[in-house]
Amino acid sequence: MNRNTWTVNEAHAWDLSVPKSQTRREVEFLAWSFTTFADRKVKKVLDLACGTGRLALALAEKGYDITGIDRFPKTLERARENAEKRSLRLKLVRTSLQEINVEGPFDAAYCVQALYYLSNEEELSNALTKIQFIIRPGGILIIDTGNFMSIFGIFQRVRKMQARGKDWWVKRTVIHKIDDVNNLCYHTEHNIMKVNGRIHKWRETHVLRMWTFPELRVQLANHGFTKIHLFGQQKARTKEATDHAPRLVLVATRSRNKNPP
Repeated sequence: MNRNTWTVNEAHAWDLSVPKSQTRREVEFLAWSFTTFADRKVKKVLDLACGTGRLALALAEKGYDITGIDRFPKTLERARENAEKRSLRLKLVRTSLQEINVEGPFDAAYCVQALYYLSNEEELSNALTKIQFIIRPGGILIIDTGNFMSIFGIFQRVRKMQARGKDWWVKRTVIHKIDDVNNLCYHTEHNIMKVNGRIHKWRETHVLRMWTFPELRVQLANHGFTKIHLFGQQKARTKEATDHAPRLVLVATRSRNKNPP
């Protein structure tokens, strides 16, 4: 069993399964956030846990200078291949959210569907300290993470999902086990993928921290971020979330103070 490990099959399945419409919507939200909430012009951007480069490449096509970090070599390998196919330049660095060993500074950073791999307050605090250090004053940090509270009442221990295209399909059976003392979700996937006539099977377990908005808001404020906005999805020009948020999408501005409060 692999825990918090992305295999070559998972990287390929992710590329195939995420709808292009979702990528377009999320990139539009990121670009809108850069111009709406940053107190400086955004050119140099850090993708925290870039995966196969889905968002990084789309932003690079818009003219942003993108650096992507990820801890898994197979996803970075896939990102490099994707960049070469599209004749785009990405700077890719192998490092984790716990380490964030990358040279800045940056005008903005974003972390989409990865913050839940920071499993406790100490890991989150250490990551935000490093992020605050490499974002220029007036720059912004965008976080998109799961809102586990939003599925309260409709929680399914076992879920079956599938996606398909012209010459491929991916089928997943996902089993959830909740640690309600430490706010952790054990997300185990049993996957089958058919691509170009070949069948691939694999199993992965990801341990996800179920962060809440109040927890994240306090941590951001304690690490030098102000003007913290919450949205329920990545959709440009949408209203801020007040009492319902399918996802936790936070946009925060790096304080112009030299040191965080």
